[in-house]
Amino acid sequence: MATQESNVTVSVSTMKDMLIEVLKEARKAPELTEAELAELESAQSMRKERAELELARMETRRQEQEYCTHMRQGIYAGTTSAVYVENGNYMICQQCQKIVRPDQEPALFRRLQGASGTSNF
Repeated sequence: MATQESNVTVSVSTMKDMLIEVLKEARKAPELTEAELAELESAQSMRKERAELELARMETRRQEQEYCTHMRQGIYAGTTSAVYVENGNYMICQQCQKIVRPDQEPALFRRLQGASGTSNF
């Protein structure tokens, strides 16, 4: 059997268009199987649940900080559980970790400052 050679001429613009189409097809994401789709949905729902839990934890912490008296109880009653952080110019409660700044909450800062028993602010 003899093979017959044929010459085909293609213009540059046609070749460019063909190449663009091939590249577009190559860039398309492969179709996902049902197992892969189920895995993606499971991962997304897990991330959503974790985010909701984190939001609930943050809200609980905010409420604890809001209702904390920042005062000690027991034998140290009447003194504050907040300590002054000199290089940051704020007080932080050792019970709830609330940061009290003099420019944001001046009344609370002054109350804690007075209850701390130290005057080196």
